[in-house]
Amino acid sequence: MKKITLLFFAALCSIAAACGQTVKLGVLVGPNWSTIGSQNSIGETTAFTLGLHAGLFTEIAAGHWSIETGLVYADIGGKVNFSTEIAGNETVSLQYLQVPVSFVYNTTDRKFFFGGGPYIGFGLSGNISVNQTGGSFGQVDASSNFNLKFTFNSRTNPDYGINLLAGIHLNGGTIFTIGYGLGLRRVVDITYTTVRNDVITISIGHSIF
Repeated sequence: MKKITLLFFAALCSIAAACGQTVKLGVLVGPNWSTIGSQNSIGETTAFTLGLHAGLFTEIAAGHWSIETGLVYADIGGKVNFSTEIAGNETVSLQYLQVPVSFVYNTTDRKFFFGGGPYIGFGLSGNISVNQTGGSFGQVDASSNFNLKFTFNSRTNPDYGINLLAGIHLNGGTIFTIGYGLGLRRVVDITYTTVRNDVITISIGHSIF
């Protein structure tokens, strides 16, 4: 994986340099707040959970415009609260290796930027934690907790969607970015409700060169 990552960025930098474009390579890290699904099902509400993302990025700039891509490890998911047949909640945690491609507009002084573009996320692993406190099929006297391994399949993996972002270039090569990612593919096989990734991110990046 390390060799593939290095070759990926080396190829991008070589192509950009050959075309006479400005190239930056850097690292990024930050928190994300994510949820899955929507409040389409009776007796269910969704909530955001806190996760982390980190990775490498490269920026190929020409004038006011630039293309940003990279490889990002992201831990995202969500929480669902039940209040009808089953009382309790479940928390889904999904780990992805994401490849975003964003088209970004920079202000004249290159201080501020905003843009967006598609992404694809390859599911690596996941877990579902279920906390059941009661239900119509028999009252549970005490909270029961279950941890289940989440299995990706061809109908849910890879994930893909659209990213929107805006940010500011700080002194010394540091970059502060706020982003929003909307998944366009169902990530859990549930037919009665929409279950897609919905993610808010805050990133601190720094250009290596």
